[in-house]
Amino acid sequence: MSSPSVQSKAPTNLDARECRLSTVVRMSKKLLEGICLYIWKLLAAPLCKVGNRIISRYHKVADAEAAIHALKAQLVAQHGSFEQERKTYKDREARLQQQLDEYKSKFLELEEKMPFLQHLARVGAAVRCRAL
Repeated sequence: MSSPSVQSKAPTNLDARECRLSTVVRMSKKLLEGICLYIWKLLAAPLCKVGNRIISRYHKVADAEAAIHALKAQLVAQHGSFEQERKTYKDREARLQQQLDEYKSKFLELEEKMPFLQHLARVGAAVRCRAL
């Protein structure tokens, strides 16, 4: 069988290994923390700049969208007033067209009576001449 000294050496050997392993793990953790911190410090400023640019562009886009919406609302309002004016002018145009049609019909009636009126004017002139 094994000697007592070999049996007692094995656990201390394992303890030393575990101690070294835990030390290596602790050192590795510290090293990784240091590396992570260094990387974070290196990347923090550029990431902040990029983030600020993204936010700035987002605000610019939001401002542009707000301006577009305001212009759309203004155009809708202008379109409404334009439609109202157009309707007013259409109504006025229809009234004027109706008056023009009435005047045309009266003019045609007078034009038909024109020979008679001319004859009447000649007769009236002749009567005045005779009266003198």
